[in-house]
Amino acid sequence: MLPPNAGVSAALFIAGALCFAGGFITWQTRINTPGASSLITLAFSLCWWDITYGLFLANAPALYPNFWLHTVYVGVVLTPPSVLWFAAQISGLTTWSKPSLVISLYAVSVLVLALLATDSYHGLFFGGIEIKSAEMILSGGPIFWANLAYSYALMLISLFVLTRRFRKATGIFRKQLGIVLFGVIIPWVSNLMFVAGLSPLPNVDNTPLSFTVTGIIFAYALLQYRLLDIIPIARDVLIENMSDGVIVLDSENRLVDFNPAALQSLELERPPQIGQPAG
Repeated sequence: MLPPNAGVSAALFIAGALCFAGGFITWQTRINTPGASSLITLAFSLCWWDITYGLFLANAPALYPNFWLHTVYVGVVLTPPSVLWFAAQISGLTTWSKPSLVISLYAVSVLVLALLATDSYHGLFFGGIEIKSAEMILSGGPIFWANLAYSYALMLISLFVLTRRFRKATGIFRKQLGIVLFGVIIPWVSNLMFVAGLSPLPNVDNTPLSFTVTGIIFAYALLQYRLLDIIPIARDVLIENMSDGVIVLDSENRLVDFNPAALQSLELERPPQIGQPAG
């Protein structure tokens, strides 16, 4: 007899496979591009989250009753910092992308996992009220709530960073960031539906599936709008308003940026498109 959530488990396995494929393709084709490292980490974190939660819902053999639910938390705690790291990289926030800050973000995740694994000794994560064979973790001790607040804060900062950069972006950069911004909004909408009792999957945490949709949207931006291939560069009012023409090309001689003075000098019938070959 099939487990009650067999359909959801199958969907999670497919979603995990898609996330793994997206991360692997990015690793093979764009590993040296700014933003690739964070996108790969995000894709593999989502893959882990989907697969392990799918195994839990499928009642896969486990070492103890809540083994798979505990294992799921690896993906849970790694996803929010990966989203923020990715948002910072594609928004050109080099200070936020420094190794020291990135390591600090993930150090919090590692600490949460360590406290989860050792909860039987201190009770800080579950607060002594862990439910055996629960379908999801909805309550617990101070570390559980602190990590929840931390995750929401990281996602909110990511949303702010992308929105701010989107408002200043133009051309293909605006399309790139618009797609990514839409992807970051999906988990928020999904979570609000879950809290309001409007989730189409009762008694099942829909968060991994909603984040997987985010990952697929990022992959769409990668393929359709050359995300990570053409990265927005920092530009200021001086470049935009200077009298000398400025044209920026990437390593493949494609148009990355230009200012109004350059358009006047070239005397083209119509403005060129970002990403267009210089020829």
